[in-house]
Amino acid sequence: MGHNSFFARSGLCAALVWSSLLLLPIPVEAYHLPKWEWGLGAGWLNVPAYRGAKGHKSYLLPVPFIAYRGEAIRMDEDGMRGRLFESERIHLDLSIAGNLPVPKDADSARAGMPNLDPVGEFGPTLDISLIRNGERHAGEASIWLRLPVRAALSVGNPLIAQQGWVFSPYVDLSYRKGASRSHWRVSLALGPLYASRRYHEYFYKVPAEFATAIRPQYQPDGGYSGSRATLTLVMNSRHWFIGAFVRYDRLNGAVFENSPLVEIDDYFAMGFAVSRIFGSSSEKAPH
Repeated sequence: MGHNSFFARSGLCAALVWSSLLLLPIPVEAYHLPKWEWGLGAGWLNVPAYRGAKGHKSYLLPVPFIAYRGEAIRMDEDGMRGRLFESERIHLDLSIAGNLPVPKDADSARAGMPNLDPVGEFGPTLDISLIRNGERHAGEASIWLRLPVRAALSVGNPLIAQQGWVFSPYVDLSYRKGASRSHWRVSLALGPLYASRRYHEYFYKVPAEFATAIRPQYQPDGGYSGSRATLTLVMNSRHWFIGAFVRYDRLNGAVFENSPLVEIDDYFAMGFAVSRIFGSSSEKAPH
């Protein structure tokens, strides 16, 4: 599933790695940060090839850090989003998430099946503020209900193909502390996942031509996709950006749980990124 996504900076794979790290974009105020910043760093990500896969994949790659905080479009440590509507208690944004490509693996349940192209997810997110207490410099606690609905698009062969829809509502408990330029934030996101039949088919369907004695033909339905909890820590100073996450995914009760491609019902994923910020604008971001 999509994942409010800190590696999304340049190129589709970088975007998907960032989305996996942040998991779900979290809209926040700009705190008088520069309108744009740029930097370079490195990141590490350890995740299963797909939800339900037994084996984990590790990725170590350079991380370009490019932040832009405009009135309508923002791309920074809180993800990529386009603001459609904003009030004190309600935000309506455009957001992205995604999944990394799934290569052939002779030791996995997908042995002999084709590669899966990377999947990007794009769509609106309705954010509703439930609780917001404290002052920014002393520490601000908040609870948001976030309701992202995204279209899933695979990129590869064919070039772009629609792969259904994803709905991943979650409650975001967050604590943020720091001055206008240097701050840190810890967040806990909890919620269920839902997706259309076509989305589940992309990852969990076993067509007749790829069925074997130990991997019978299988056709998933749309609906409940399991649940997820993600703990995220982000620190941003004048010269450095550091982010890390730990995620727990549980597939018990998912409509595709009986797919022969599902090897485990729960797992942990984790990652971190460090970037040195080399340049920024004198112009400040809008409120």
